[in-house]
Amino acid sequence: MSTTAYILSPNRAALGVPWNYQSFGVWVTGGGTGAGTVGVMSAGAETLGASIPNAGTFIFLGVAGGKYADALGNPFNVFSDMAATVDFGLRTISFATMGSVVSADLITSVLNSNLNITGSLSYTAGTNQFTGAATTVGGGLANAPMSGTVTGRFYGPTATEIGGTFALSGANPTNGYLGAFGGTR
Repeated sequence: MSTTAYILSPNRAALGVPWNYQSFGVWVTGGGTGAGTVGVMSAGAETLGASIPNAGTFIFLGVAGGKYADALGNPFNVFSDMAATVDFGLRTISFATMGSVVSADLITSVLNSNLNITGSLSYTAGTNQFTGAATTVGGGLANAPMSGTVTGRFYGPTATEIGGTFALSGANPTNGYLGAFGGTR
């Protein structure tokens, strides 16, 4: 069995994104062996629940990355832009990824808008964890949408950054999409 392991984590400087309070990523062990483990994470200096704004609407922009398995179980890397519109008064978040590209080898990539995600998330006042349902445009069995959950937190002293993870699956048990994201306002 191979001990191949790799991590997909965004390069802040190359992306020109001034993240100061969080990091996120995807890791894989056993890549190319037909067996292995995929994990995702989002971590950092979490905003205290009492320090999350209670009014205003802000747009957080960033990136997302993940691992996608098609209906046959073939693995692909996925990279996307991410936008989250947060209404701090209503405690709702409109989450979306766009411009999704897939790559089997981390060298060549192909645009695949079927893996763009949309979701409606929310959180309770005084807490710093949001969650909600999300779906892809397609990408599942017979190109049907995949569905699942997005979970995340605000980072920094005044919720200037956002990050989290997602897990989506299709009708076929081998079909799924795991990933992580981060953004700043």
